[in-house]
Amino acid sequence: MTNSELILRTYREIVTKLDQPYYVLEGLSNHVGNNQILHSSPSIRNIVGLSQIELARNSKLFFDSIHPDHLQEYTASNQRLLEGTAMDRRTYLIKNQETGEFIPVEELATSRLNVEKNCFEIYCTVRKATAHLDAEESVQFKKFASALGNYSNANHEIEKRLFESTRYFVDTMGQHFKMNAVRFYGFNEKSKELFILADIQNKKYQGRFEVVTGVKTKGVVPQYSEDSFFFNKLLENRYQVFDDKKDIIEMLKSHTENPLLKKMAPTATKVYRLKSFGLLPISCPMGRIVGLITFGSPKSYSEEGKKAIYEFTTTNTFIFTPLLCDFFAEP
Repeated sequence: MTNSELILRTYREIVTKLDQPYYVLEGLSNHVGNNQILHSSPSIRNIVGLSQIELARNSKLFFDSIHPDHLQEYTASNQRLLEGTAMDRRTYLIKNQETGEFIPVEELATSRLNVEKNCFEIYCTVRKATAHLDAEESVQFKKFASALGNYSNANHEIEKRLFESTRYFVDTMGQHFKMNAVRFYGFNEKSKELFILADIQNKKYQGRFEVVTGVKTKGVVPQYSEDSFFFNKLLENRYQVFDDKKDIIEMLKSHTENPLLKKMAPTATKVYRLKSFGLLPISCPMGRIVGLITFGSPKSYSEEGKKAIYEFTTTNTFIFTPLLCDFFAEP
């Protein structure tokens, strides 16, 4: 399976679990405003009143459905994405062809180069603009999230979808890139708090380390301090893969205030056979960090390998940013 095929398959599965309509456009600059829709979800019909087959046969139907007052900015957004903007958030009115009504939607879009097909693609997730969590839901989730690790008692369907989809993401990432550990965090940039949404570890290595230390590793979450190596790197807000052993040990030490675990950090690198430690912040369109992916791997990655991980991660984690902003970002 190529990286592009993996990205699209993972993207489809995540948006299905989150129950979010999506579509993928061809990324040709000379077609902006009339790009071919390469893929879309069945649920896109709830927004535009047109089926996947109708949109694939005649993508112009989609662009003709966008309110004329919003079409110019929509096409300008696509152009920005093709020129290098990492992510764009856009709101517009679109006409549902079944009801005749204009529906306000908000959309998050990103672009990537499909190396195998030598063309750009624009990935778009859509939701009705009224789909924000209300204040009470947001407060409840934050209370819920603060009980680290106690996610099984979630009552809200939206929370269940978030945990299922983040778990699917880390499972897929870990298996495909042969990683021994992957974590997906939500992050409150104001309070500098991390919340585990999904975590996978090699069971054999995890068991060995927990026997030696007597500590359950799933409960170990980095706590902010000004001199924390982990947080200093996180707040740089850029993708980094560490393959120097000293850096990896410092990264592991920064995960805990427990003196024993700090002392055991060199042992952890041996038990988990770590040759690389990756850190990739997830940002909302306004630039605030709202999440984080970390991974430990027994492999040393080439620049091409690091790029493949970056493309897989950024194309798929941007789907989560509306929810992460609702849950973890503060004004």
